[in-house]
Amino acid sequence: MPFVRLCLVWLASLVAAGCLNASTLVRVMPSGSGTVEQTLLFNARNMENAFAGMGLKPSGGSKEPEDKWTKVDKAELEQRAQALGEGVTLVSVTPVKLPSGYEGATVTFAFEDITRLGTEDFLMPGPAKEGKAGGAVDAIAFTMARGEGGTSVLTATFNDKPGKSSGKAGKTGKAGKGGPDINDPEVQQMMKALFKGFRIGMDLEVVGQIVQTNADYVVGKRITLAEIDLEQLLRETKKMEAIDKVLGPDASISKMRPYLKDMKGMKINRPVVTVEFR
Repeated sequence: MPFVRLCLVWLASLVAAGCLNASTLVRVMPSGSGTVEQTLLFNARNMENAFAGMGLKPSGGSKEPEDKWTKVDKAELEQRAQALGEGVTLVSVTPVKLPSGYEGATVTFAFEDITRLGTEDFLMPGPAKEGKAGGAVDAIAFTMARGEGGTSVLTATFNDKPGKSSGKAGKTGKAGKGGPDINDPEVQQMMKALFKGFRIGMDLEVVGQIVQTNADYVVGKRITLAEIDLEQLLRETKKMEAIDKVLGPDASISKMRPYLKDMKGMKINRPVVTVEFR
C-alpha cells in the first residue's frame, strides 16, 4: 500500500488497541546477553480533546477502569517472554505515569543470546500486534561476531523486501475506501489532538563503548533503528503525498530512505546496521 495509507493503517491498529505510545529498547552487552524494555502508554486526555475538537463527547458507556493501563497479567507476560525467544525471562513490570497524561507500564525481559530474539512485533508490541499492517520494518534479525582486539560486532538486519500489496492504491490522502481524508481540516484537527506526544519506535543500546558504527541515528550509546513521531509527521502531509506518487505500493526500506531524509517525524535506519563495541 502507499506510504500515507501504510502510516494510517498503523495508526488505526494502535488506536483500536488503545495503545498510543509504544517503544522498545534492546540493551545488549558484549557477551550477547541483555534486556528488552517494552513500554506501552495510553492517553485518555488526548482522545477526549480529539472528540471535543469536533464538537463531540466520547461515550461513557465503555469507560475503562483507571488502572487498566498499569494493571498487568503476569501469566500473559510469561507467555510474552516465551514468544520473544529462547532463554527470554520476565524481569520486572514498572508502572509509568507521565505529566503529559500518558500512562501505562514498562516491562523488562532478559535474554541470554540476542541472536535468538524473535523481533517480528518489536515496533508495535503487545495488543497492538493484532491487525497491524505489516511491512518491511516489522522483523529484525541480530547476529554477533568477535572483532579484532576483543571487540564485539553486532549486526541488525531489517527485512528489506517489499511487502505484499493489499490492493491497488486509492486516491492519495485517503486511507482506503471509506477511510479518513487527511486533507480534511476537521480530520487534521482531530488527528493532531489525538496523536499529541505519540511515538512508536525501536532503539538499540550497547553496554560499553562504541568503537564504530554505520548507523545514521546515534546519540551516545543509543542507536534509533526506527521511529515514528506522529505529532511532527502530521505536519508533513504534502511530503507524504509526494512520496506516494513516486514510491508505489509496499516500497522496501532501501527505496523509502532517500525520500525520508528531509521528513520530520520518521526515522528508518539502514537495512543493515553494524555496531562494533567493547
